[in-house]
Amino acid sequence: QEDLVLMRRGDDEYRLVAASLCFPSSWSLVEKFGGSMSAIHEGVPDFNGHRMGLMVQRIFERLEEDKPVWRLNWSLYTDTELHHPVSGLRDEVLCEPDLAFEQLYVRVEKQTLRRLPKSGDVLFTIRVHHDPIHSLLKHPDGGQLAQALKTQLLGLTEEQLDYKGIKAHASTIAQALDMVAEERV
Repeated sequence: QEDLVLMRRGDDEYRLVAASLCFPSSWSLVEKFGGSMSAIHEGVPDFNGHRMGLMVQRIFERLEEDKPVWRLNWSLYTDTELHHPVSGLRDEVLCEPDLAFEQLYVRVEKQTLRRLPKSGDVLFTIRVHHDPIHSLLKHPDGGQLAQALKTQLLGLTEEQLDYKGIKAHASTIAQALDMVAEERV
């Protein structure tokens, strides 16, 4: 069930030229189709003109046919829907850590990039996985995973929290993750 996005080198940047997108996380193909990398990532904090955008540009430029690369990207939702064109928990109410502990799902995208041999285009794939936060209680490394997610959460800027749609809930989510860590000790 991987989504497929084809990026082609243009005069100035890579552009989105073809895609099969069924399970977006915080974006719409209609809005992004034909756009350059910088246009696609407009509104993503710390991307355009910053380290992350420059790093992605370098990866695209240096990507070799026989050496695909991958990365993970996470977000939080209160359901297991695969189709999520709007980010995060904007309209949700999570006032208690116990409620967040029971309702939250970690959505992880495994993203790959590979250069196609004949065209030189870059194929970007996205596979979505999601698990309830409380499933970390059953995982042998659940406490460490919960603390690592909490560290990432607390390391986000206000703009990044807002982009992920979790700004209003960050402290409650951190407390819910502490509950997992405490249970696993």
